[in-house]
Amino acid sequence: MKNLFYLTLFALLMNGCTGYTFEPENTAPQTEHDMLVKKQQQALAQQQEMLLDNYRY
Repeated sequence: MKNLFYLTLFALLMNGCTGYTFEPENTAPQTEHDMLVKKQQQALAQQQEMLLDNYRY
């Protein structure tokens, strides 16, 4: 039971750090893949903002 607790805790901690990079947030994308990922992240952020705005009013 103790091992299960530690494994779950470790998995939760590691899962929260998957988006961490050593580059600054506003670094220009270096590859085409990075550009696509950045565009998708921006589109998702816009969708989330729109949804939050709908719930605020």
